This record gives sequence, C-alpha cells and structure tokens, in this order.
Amino acid sequence: MRDKPGDKHIVNTSSAGVLMAVRGSVAYAAAKAGVFTLSEVAAKEMADEGIGVTVLLPGAVATAISTTERLRPAAERSAARQVPAYDSPDHARFIADGILDPDAVGRLVLEAIEANQLFLLTHPAPPDVTTRTNSLLSGPGIAR
Repeated sequence: MRDKPGDKHIVNTSSAGVLMAVRGSVAYAAAKAGVFTLSEVAAKEMADEGIGVTVLLPGAVATAISTTERLRPAAERSAARQVPAYDSPDHARFIADGILDPDAVGRLVLEAIEANQLFLLTHPAPPDVTTRTNSLLSGPGIAR
C-alpha cells in the first residue's frame, strides 16, 4: 500500500459494543476493543505517510451476526454458560435506534473515508459513555 500512488485509507471494523459493557460478550468486546485501539494508533503512525484510517463502530446492522453463535461448540454458547443474551439496556437502545441497512453503513463509511474521519459511530452513543469517561478521568489514582 505504501508503495502505490494515490489516496490510501484503511477501514477497520470494531463495534459500538466497545462503548458499553454487555454481559456475555467478553471475548467479542475484548477483540473489538483491540481493533479500536489498533486503529487509533495506526492513524497516528501512518498520518505522515498520507494513509488515513477509519474505525467503524457499528451498532445494530442487518447482518447475520446474531446467528453466528451456532458455530460455537455447544458448551461455549451463551445458554450453556447461563449468560442471558443482550441484557443491557444500552444494547436494547441500539436496537431501538434502528437496525441499519448494510448499504447505508457502506455510504457512511465512504463519507468517513472522504473526510478522513477516524471514528465512525453508526448510532447515537450510549448515555453512559460520558459518565464512564468522566469517572475514569476523575477517579482516584489519577496523577495530576
């Protein structure tokens, strides 16, 4: 990519799930948080080379993701681990904000690329994001 002429942009897909804690999603959330941070660091490291980075944080999109649990071994599925699926009010809010068509998300991604926008959140941020951030920044142990 670096050797090719023309515009260069990387798009990584994280998840709006990195902004909230949803029971039963620890592996998914950890992986998507890694993608989020990798994208943030890559944007800084590649900016001088003219390579843009966008990290997509989709909320509810009309895909088959909800059926993928059937691919897990039975013992690792949420029901076997007695983890209720989607018990978070914030997750329910993403659904209430509407399930987006994948083509609509694709258009948002193109706009983000054209604007060289780092973060692309497809739905309104969960209300606890500000509370969580403020708590983190003002908590005990913060070097001032």
